[in-house]
Amino acid sequence: MDDHSPVFESLKEDSTPPFDWRQYYHAVLDRFWIIALTGLIGLAGSLYHLKKQETFYSARSVLLFEPDKEQILSGVEAVRDVRVRSQEMMNTLVDSLQGYPFALRVSKRLNLSESPEFLASIGAADQKLSAEEAAGRVRGMIDVQFRKGTRLIDITATGRSASVARDLANGYANEYLRLSIEQSTEATRSAAQFLVEESQRLTDNLRLSEEAMQSFRERERTPSFDAMLNEADAAVKDLSQKITEDQQTLQQLRRDADASASAGGDEAMLLRLASIVSNSQLSALNQAIEKQQAELDTLALRYQAEHPLSVTAKQRIQRLEKGRSELLPSIVSGLGTRAEFVEAQIQREEKEKIRAEKRLLEVTAKSLEYNSLTRDLDADRVLYGAVIERLKEIDVTKGMADGSVRIHDTALGANPSQIPATKILLTGILGGIAVGLAIALLLNAMDSTIRTVDQAERWIGLHVITAVPEIKDKHPGLITLQDRHGVAAEAFRTLRTSIALLGGREIRKVFLFTSALPSEGKTFSSSNFAVTLAQQGFRTLYVDADLRKPAVSNLIFGEERTPGLTDVLLGEVPLDQAVNPGGLDNLTILTAGKTAENPSELLSGPHLRKFFEMARSEYDRIVLDSSPVIPVSDTLLLLGHADVNCLIVRAQSTPKNSILHAIRLLEEVGSPPAGIVINRLRAGRSSAYYAYAYSGRVYGGYGSKGVYGQKA
Repeated sequence: MDDHSPVFESLKEDSTPPFDWRQYYHAVLDRFWIIALTGLIGLAGSLYHLKKQETFYSARSVLLFEPDKEQILSGVEAVRDVRVRSQEMMNTLVDSLQGYPFALRVSKRLNLSESPEFLASIGAADQKLSAEEAAGRVRGMIDVQFRKGTRLIDITATGRSASVARDLANGYANEYLRLSIEQSTEATRSAAQFLVEESQRLTDNLRLSEEAMQSFRERERTPSFDAMLNEADAAVKDLSQKITEDQQTLQQLRRDADASASAGGDEAMLLRLASIVSNSQLSALNQAIEKQQAELDTLALRYQAEHPLSVTAKQRIQRLEKGRSELLPSIVSGLGTRAEFVEAQIQREEKEKIRAEKRLLEVTAKSLEYNSLTRDLDADRVLYGAVIERLKEIDVTKGMADGSVRIHDTALGANPSQIPATKILLTGILGGIAVGLAIALLLNAMDSTIRTVDQAERWIGLHVITAVPEIKDKHPGLITLQDRHGVAAEAFRTLRTSIALLGGREIRKVFLFTSALPSEGKTFSSSNFAVTLAQQGFRTLYVDADLRKPAVSNLIFGEERTPGLTDVLLGEVPLDQAVNPGGLDNLTILTAGKTAENPSELLSGPHLRKFFEMARSEYDRIVLDSSPVIPVSDTLLLLGHADVNCLIVRAQSTPKNSILHAIRLLEEVGSPPAGIVINRLRAGRSSAYYAYAYSGRVYGGYGSKGVYGQKA
C-alpha cells in the first residue's frame, strides 16, 4: 500500500492506540478454557505434592550479639565488636554460618559421619560418609536468618528426626561461640604485634613531621599565613574593582565625546551628558543657577516681574548661564584628554593586578605547604597517642573472653514442620491460573485477525459499514428471507442504509462484493444484500461474477444452472435469456454459467462493457459477487464498472496483512473500498461491548414489532 494512501494516512495518525483493558478482559474470557485447564493441572500437581509430602521436624536456637554492653576498656572492646556494629556485618555472619566451612566444623565437632541417628535421618544408614560429605548434607538442613531491627540470629535445623534437628541447632550455636573465642584470642595476639610495630613507625614519622614544620617556619619567618593570604587576596579584589570602574568611566567618556560631536553646540543636549555634567566647575554653576532660580520663584510670589529685585535676580541668572555657555566648549574639548588619562590609568592598574595575582599565587602555594605540614603533624600526634594507649590496654585484656555474643535461646525440642495443605493447594491453583493467563494473553498478542469492530477500524483505517453476527449454520443461505426479523437480517438492512448514506443514490447502481481470501463470506453477504434491495422495491440483478469458483447458483437454486454470465460475455446468449427469477419480487439472478477457460481475458473483453450498459438500462440495482482479490486479478477488471465496492472480512479468520494487501490492490486501480463488512462476528463476550455487537440484550424485542410496517 502506498504510504500516501488514505488508509496509511489514517494509520499514521493513530499508530499507537490508547490502552484498552476491555480488549484483554475479553481475550481472557474467550480463552477461559485454557485458564481453567491450567488451574486444574495446578490443582492436580498440588494434590500429588500433598500425597508425597513427608513430616519434618524443626528446632531453633538463637544467638544474641551485644556490641553496646558496658565495657571495662572501651578501646579494645570496640575493636572486638566492630564486626557486629552494622546490618551488613550481621548479614555477613549469616552467610558465614550457612557456608560449607562452618558446616564442616560442626560435622567434625558432632562426629556426624559416624552418628547412626544422623545417617538414618538422611537415608544413609547403610552408607559410610566422610566428614566432608556429612557437611554437605548438613548445609541443606540448616537455615540461618537475621531478625531485622534486632541483634538476634535464628539458627533453624530441619530433618526427619526431632533429636537430630535439636542437636544440629544447638551444635551450630555452640560452635559459633567457640569460633568467636578463637577469633577474639587470635585478634588480640595479632593486634598486639601490630601495635608494637606501628608505634615504632609512628615515632619516626612524628619526629620527621616536627622537623619539617620547624624548618618551614624558620625559612618563611612567620608562624601563620592567614594574614598574608588575606592581604594578597584583598589587593587583587581592590584592583579588579578599580579596573571595572575605570573601564565604565572610559566607555562613558567615549560615548559622551561622540554625542557632543554630533550635538552641534546644542547646549541642552550637552547638559544631559554625564561626563559633562560631572565637571566640578559646571556643577557649581548649575547649583548657583538653581539657587538663583529658586530666589526668583520666591520673589515672583511677592512682586511683579518688573520689580527691581526680580530684574536683578534675572540678570544674575543670565550672567551665570552665560558663564556656563562659555565653560561648555572647554569641557567638551577636554573629554578626549580625560579618556586618554583614564585609559592610561587602566593599563597601570592591570599591570599592578598581574603583580598582585602573582603574589597571591606565591602566598597560596606557601599556605598549602604550611597546612599540609600542619595536618601531617596533627595526624601523627593523634595516631601515636592512640597506639600508645592501646598498647597499655592490651596487657590488661589478654585473658578477657569475648562477651559480645551469647546463646539467647537453646533448642530444647523439635516441632513438626509441614507446609499447610491450604497453602499448597492455593499455590498450585493460582500458579496454574497465572500460567493460563500468560498463555491466553500471549495467544491474543499473536492473533493478527480482526475480532471486533473498533479493532478493525483502528488497524485498517476504514469504517465498518456493518457487522454480520455469527450464525450457527455452517452454510447459511438467504437469512434475509428465512429470518427477516433476526439480527443478521437487520445487519444487511444496516448495510443497505449505510451504502445509501454515501450519497448519489441514482448514480450508485452497481455494487461489487469481494474479499482478500477465499471463504470469507462474500457470496453470503452479496446475496442477502441483493435480497434487501429487492425487498425495498428496486429491480435488482444479482450476478455471480466469480467465474473460477461460482457459488450463487447452488446457494439459491441448489444446482448449477446455465446459461450465465460466461455465455453472455461470449456473445452466445443474450442477457434476457440468461437470467433466472430469484423467487422474490424484483430479484433476478444471473449465474456464472458454463466454466470459462480464460476468465481474465473474458472479463477484459469488449462484451463486458456492453453487458453493464444493458444491465444498467434494465435494472435499478446490480449486485456483483466477485472473486477474492489476492489469489486472482478478475475482480480488478470489474472495479471500473462498479460504483461501490465492499470488502468482506471474516472475523477471527482473515489476517490483518491480507486485508491491507487487498486494500492496496483496490487503491492501485483507483477504486478504494467504501468500507468493510465484518462477517461472522461473534455476538458473545469478545464483542458484546461494541456498537455492532448484535445480541438479544441489545435489540430486545425489536424484531417482534415487524420490519417496514409488517407485523410479526
